[in-house]
Order: sequence, then C-alpha cells, then structure tokens
Amino acid sequence: MLKQILLGLDDTPASIRAKEIALSLAKAHGAGITGLAVIDEARIAAPEPIPMGGDSYKQHKDKALVGRARDRLVELTQRFAHECHAQQVNGDTVVTEGDAIAAIVAASDIHDLIVMGRDATFHAQPHGKVSQIVEQLLSQNPRPLIVVPEGTETAGRVLVAYDGSVAAMRALQMFCLLGIAGKNEVTVASIHAQRTTAEELGRRAVQYLGAHAVGAQTRVVETDAEPADILIELASDLDARFIVMGAYGRRGWREYILGSTTDKLLGASRSPLFIHH
Repeated sequence: MLKQILLGLDDTPASIRAKEIALSLAKAHGAGITGLAVIDEARIAAPEPIPMGGDSYKQHKDKALVGRARDRLVELTQRFAHECHAQQVNGDTVVTEGDAIAAIVAASDIHDLIVMGRDATFHAQPHGKVSQIVEQLLSQNPRPLIVVPEGTETAGRVLVAYDGSVAAMRALQMFCLLGIAGKNEVTVASIHAQRTTAEELGRRAVQYLGAHAVGAQTRVVETDAEPADILIELASDLDARFIVMGAYGRRGWREYILGSTTDKLLGASRSPLFIHH
C-alpha cells in the first residue's frame, strides 16, 4: 500500500506534470508526499570551455546562476506547500544542497515511490529529453520510480509491458502491492515472436493481477518488431495512465537500463513510466 511519495521538486515542464501526478496519487491513497528541492552547485555551475582570461567571467556567471536557482527554489517550495494545503494532502518539503542523486537516494529510505519529471535538472542546464539525473537514478534507484514526460494528462487504462522476465515480474508485483492501479483497468501487452508463448505469458500476468483484485485483459502481439514501437502505439491507443515495466528483460529489456526499449520509451512516451528492477 502506498504511504509515502518522494517528489523531485523542479520547475521544468515535465516536473510540473510530475507534481500533479504525485499530488493526485497522494490524495487518492491518503499518502504523504515530500517535495525534495536540491541546490546542486556542481551541476548548476558545471565546467565548460572558457577563453583564456575568462575565469573571472565564469565565476561571476556561476554565482548568478546559483543565486537565481536559490530564488526559484523559494518560490517552488512555497507553491508546493500551498498546493498540498489546497488539495488537503499531507505534504512536506526538504531543501538540501549537494549532489542531487545522493540526496534523492538518501531521502528515499522512508518513501515507497519516487516521482520525477524526465527533464528534471534541479536548475542545471538541460540535457535532451531525459535528464542526466533521471538517467543515473534509473540505474541505481532504491525504490520504484515513476518517470513523467511533459504534456497533458493521460487518464485511460494502465499498460503493463510483460515479458516473463524477473524484472517484469518484480515491476508487476510492486505495482500491485502499492495499489497504484486503483480502479483503473489494466491491459497486459505480451509481445513475443511465438504467439503461444505470448498468450501464456499474458495469461499468467492477468492471473497475478486478478489475485490482487485488479481487472485486466491481454493484448497479444506476435511479432519480431521493436517492442518500444509497439508499446508506444498501444499506450497512445489506450491513452495509458501509466506504462508499467521492468528496467530490463527479454527482447531489449534485458539490456542495460538505457538499452533500446527503455531508452526509446523514456524519450517518446506520452504516458508516465512506472519502472522497477
């Protein structure tokens, strides 16, 4: 059962949506939520090529960047506290300085779930669609992680990417134990080159969900095509509220965390990803 949520508090587009999702989950489950705000000076004032004699300019620039980050942090925490109060959610904020990854990992020990915008940088310069912080956190997260893209809310069925791997089993179990499905119906995507194998894997996942009082149906896909493309299409058709998946597994999911399937889903999915390994 979901009791405590840790939210990476930032003002990037995806982080704003992540806050909305975290607040919604907290309200639905009667859970507490902690907004973690970080000043990571090493990232904000990251080294960069400078011309000869430019040290003074770089120092002045870095000081200004850190100062603006502190101002934004005050506004962020005040707004978050107001939103928690308005939605009658038990919320708290933690403000810390230092390495962002270390701060998240340290704070996660008393939380069940981490929620992050996929572009969260904690005021550092952006790094593509998926921030370096999220990339690093995915490889060492001590708790299940919901990675939220920017965009409008999705509110359809939950899509479970199930391939029978250990990682997929763990993700499905944790998703059920936390009760995140709520009253949402679930579709299990079982993708395999052999249809009979896909059908059996899907059947077993639905059976497990049923034991946890979660209604589910199977979408069997017999194909050798890239799993990420199929999952993105299915999630779009379902307007999936979440995509549930292990961090690795068969047919691409077995690769290192930012292998082909996970990497593509992180960058292209409109639906938040519930990832556990």
